[in-house]
Amino acid sequence: MNRPNLTIFVFGLLLMSLLAPFAGLAPLLLLLLLTAAVWFARSLWQILTNQPESDIAEKPKP
Repeated sequence: MNRPNLTIFVFGLLLMSLLAPFAGLAPLLLLLLLTAAVWFARSLWQILTNQPESDIAEKPKP
């Protein structure tokens, strides 16, 4: 698992739990959390499918 992505995800969760009561910041924190979750899921997908990062963006060649 890629450590920076996990760190961003955990930091996002912590930040959300601390600052979400301030209603104006909640949408921004939710966006941060969702972005971190996407990065985390992408890294997990790479590990499970055993693909290098560049293979995900490439289209299959005929």
